[in-house]
Amino acid sequence: MTRIIKTLTTAMLVLAMRATQASASSIVAISIPPDSQANSAPKIANVYSAVAAGGVLDTAAGVGLCVNPVWVSANVQSDFCLHQNQSLGSPAPYVGPYVPDPSDSTVHFVFDNRTIVTGVAIVEHFNGATGVSGALGDSLDALQPLGSAFTSSIGLDDGVVRYFLFGNTTVAGHACAN
Repeated sequence: MTRIIKTLTTAMLVLAMRATQASASSIVAISIPPDSQANSAPKIANVYSAVAAGGVLDTAAGVGLCVNPVWVSANVQSDFCLHQNQSLGSPAPYVGPYVPDPSDSTVHFVFDNRTIVTGVAIVEHFNGATGVSGALGDSLDALQPLGSAFTSSIGLDDGVVRYFLFGNTTVAGHACAN
């Protein structure tokens, strides 16, 4: 289904999206598998899911940082919303060289409106991702693949934004997994 490829040591994750309705679409929930990340904001805060309370999603702690891209420093682990790195103690073994287990490296987003997700923008640590896959639908149990997006290089400077575009212009839904 959904796979994040390469050592996923990203600092923040932001969706590139557009709403299929006149009003703007908002992320109203975000989650990752519990205990799935090494040295990261979700692990430090023990916050692996966030749901909008009163229409406001907490983007200041734990997994909420994935929709609030603020880069401080590679040495500030609480600044990482995701951090898959087998040498730093990622919980699940990698399924291949530099390929984290998809069951531990999938991010689920829920939107308030049907949304067309065109890709993701990831603020990366220097060992960032080189590929991301996405899926979208009206529930997490009924997702349609959006495809995979790749970039050709790694070894970037910390804090560089990488855009992974799926080429999707038609598939819309309320739930997305990257």
